Amino acid sequence: MLNVLITPLLKGLKGLFEWYNRLTPTMKGFVTGLAIAIPVIGTVTASITILTTVIIALKAAINPIVGVISLLAAGLTAAGFAFAANTVETDNAEESLARYKRQAEEARVKLDGLIAGLASFNEMVAQSRHAQRVHVQDVPLPAGATRSGRRSSKRESGITRL
Repeated sequence: MLNVLITPLLKGLKGLFEWYNRLTPTMKGFVTGLAIAIPVIGTVTASITILTTVIIALKAAINPIVGVISLLAAGLTAAGFAFAANTVETDNAEESLARYKRQAEEARVKLDGLIAGLASFNEMVAQSRHAQRVHVQDVPLPAGATRSGRRSSKRESGITRL
């Protein structure tokens, strides 16, 4: 049975070699180059097909990884912007608070000065009134005058005409 398969195959190869030997040297070179190139081209084509399949598989496998990496990058960027905005707002709040404290301290100093001025003014007024009372009480009144500053009438002074 093997003889049935191998005998025609061997006859075909013998015919191929006889045909090849009848060719000119230029044609022999062309046929030899073609015979070598066909398996090389087939191997290169198969390799390109396999590499294309691998690249497609890697793209499909990398897409979720790239998605996760881009989400992480976006999250870190957003966190950075949030931190920067928070820092700016905190600095503004601290500056406003310091300005408010300075203004409150300035107002307290001015108010303390006004209170001290009012206290000394009240003391001066009290001393002035006390001095006026003492001074007024020491001065003798003219006849018919009262301490209220108006002259008394004869009726008030107790003098009456008969």
